[in-house]
Amino acid sequence: DEAAAANWTRAQALPGTITERDRLRLFARYYSVGSLDDAKAAQTYATLVEAYPADLDAREHYAAASFRQLAFSRAVEQTAPILQQFPAREDLRVKFARYARYASDWETLNAQAELAIANDPSQLAPYLQLAVSALKADAYDQARDVYARMAAAVQTDRAASLATLGLADIDLYLGLTDEARAQLLAGIDIDTASGDHEMAALKYVALAQSYAESHEFASAKSAAGQAAQLSNGLGVQVTAAIVSVAADDLETARVIANALTAKLDALSRANG
Repeated sequence: DEAAAANWTRAQALPGTITERDRLRLFARYYSVGSLDDAKAAQTYATLVEAYPADLDAREHYAAASFRQLAFSRAVEQTAPILQQFPAREDLRVKFARYARYASDWETLNAQAELAIANDPSQLAPYLQLAVSALKADAYDQARDVYARMAAAVQTDRAASLATLGLADIDLYLGLTDEARAQLLAGIDIDTASGDHEMAALKYVALAQSYAESHEFASAKSAAGQAAQLSNGLGVQVTAAIVSVAADDLETARVIANALTAKLDALSRANG
């Protein structure tokens, strides 16, 4: 990121010409988007928040960097005071629910997601958070109802596609393999027609996993290959590689692994 690099140079070369607060902000920004070093970004934002507790922008970025570090409880902790001061920040409420989900704070997740839906029923993310919470509680019918609410309220191709994927996921978990595969294949046709390659890739991933679990390795290899071609997303690529290993297609797995280890961010390299 050229702008971040320029800011870094400025921060180093011109001490005393900017405030300590702005200097820390420049360093944190560089670590976040220039060098992709979330550990140093989080450390710098932590220094900012400690020195300037009212700097809510720093708190928000600290929460995001913490989340990327998998420090989920810290992300929740840093986001709560911002939302208390700015309750109309629906974008932040959705993030808060997401952070709570990964922190296994189901009470916070449910409360914030339901409030987000009440304020704006057309948002996708809160429904997905509620569905995950229901699944965690083994409330499968409740999860199905959430997906139905989402499809009815949002009324977009993406919402319908996500609902189909969610319902298929429930069926797979409950061992209803044939029903799940039928939903996934139908959903792939819809995604392909609408040009939503990312959603089609996720459905191919689910298909590949179901085939691998049934030891149908030729079908698993084919579905994993389709997924990897459609999306460069980390989750898709990693799952495609794992399924390829299960199907004894080590060459495809190596290609994916090498591509991931060549990336800058630590999470991609670790998965590679």
